[in-house]
Amino acid sequence: MKGNSAASADIGVHRQVVRWMILTAVVALGVYLGIVLYANAGDVMEALGRLNGWWLLAVLFLSLLSYGVRALRWNYYLIRLGISIPHRLMLLLYFAGLSMLITPAMVSGVVKVGLVKVKVGAQLSRTLPIVVVERLTDLIGMLGLALFGILFFRLGYASIIGTVAFVIIAVAIVEVPVLRNLVLSFFGLIPGLKNHIETVRKLLDSAQTLLDGRSLVMGSFFGFISWALAGFALHILILGFNIDLSLPETLFIMAFPAILGVMSQLPGGIGLEETTMMSLLVRKDIPLGEATALVLLFRFVTLWFGLAIGLISLSCFTRTLKMEQEETGMGNALSGESTGGVGEHGSCHGGAHGAGQEAGHGLANGADQVVGDGMAHGAGQSEVHAGYGEGEHGCITPRGQDLDGITHHNGNPGGG
Repeated sequence: MKGNSAASADIGVHRQVVRWMILTAVVALGVYLGIVLYANAGDVMEALGRLNGWWLLAVLFLSLLSYGVRALRWNYYLIRLGISIPHRLMLLLYFAGLSMLITPAMVSGVVKVGLVKVKVGAQLSRTLPIVVVERLTDLIGMLGLALFGILFFRLGYASIIGTVAFVIIAVAIVEVPVLRNLVLSFFGLIPGLKNHIETVRKLLDSAQTLLDGRSLVMGSFFGFISWALAGFALHILILGFNIDLSLPETLFIMAFPAILGVMSQLPGGIGLEETTMMSLLVRKDIPLGEATALVLLFRFVTLWFGLAIGLISLSCFTRTLKMEQEETGMGNALSGESTGGVGEHGSCHGGAHGAGQEAGHGLANGADQVVGDGMAHGAGQSEVHAGYGEGEHGCITPRGQDLDGITHHNGNPGGG
């Protein structure tokens, strides 16, 4: 019953996530359609037609490289927590998590640590902090990039200062003992959470490992490089559209909307990031049609390209997992056949069964025998010790001899 309840809960969560993804995709389509109509569809299509396809291939490569750097950071965090996964499997698990890029909040990260639990059994209380720390180091990397171009735009100061304060407070809560104890005390006052203080303590312990000096620097470095690659991808598109913008300006146009998207916790930042990028481009005297084409194309080769990679990776993972489970099942069956002896009509200890036999609880029986609660009986035979069949070793054979070579009289229990 417990297993069925857990399975039903998993199915319910899966369906809810799928509904969110479908709803988000529909909303995104509506947002993009509205943006194109507002900017004049003809101007947008004309701008897209001017772009050379080779530029697009370069952007896709940089986008893939950006996701690859984030995968390396994720692997670094796993190693810091003492979790070792083969590189090929690690990449598959990371990219499978990208299948949830357009779900709310940090579901994508939760899916990744969930897949790690499935494959290596790592407790979620150890790995869940990776999800939060990834976002914090993403924000640090984005803030570093935004500083390159903030002087060109002279806006966004309040948002950037607020984000810096958020990051500092989040790190301090984990790393400063006084603040950490205050958090634990606060959870202890909440009726529904006071029984889970130990779990919260484990979460904070893992987060402390991931946010110590070395890990914070390394994670932020990975975040900076990965988002810089995304910024370079945008700059290549800008060059492809023959738009005159400096690299620092491009980095701000990419990083500042991304910061807003992360802080808003909107699914993929859809709507907010696109409109913010467009407004920044228009402030630099870029025609609205070109700005719209540029932004939508950039989002397709970053966000939606990552989603496509994620769906393919998740499909590969589930197919591989299913094959492994089938192989394990076959291996267990073969192991049962090899360890259990086979008679003319039956077997013991989980072996194969002869025609017309019935088995229960892993014991096989001769003709006309019935098994109940681990006890084997022959026709007219008396019950023997629980968990054993006929003979000294619990094996029943049709012709008075068990599989260990001990002879019995037909129809009588073997006494050894």
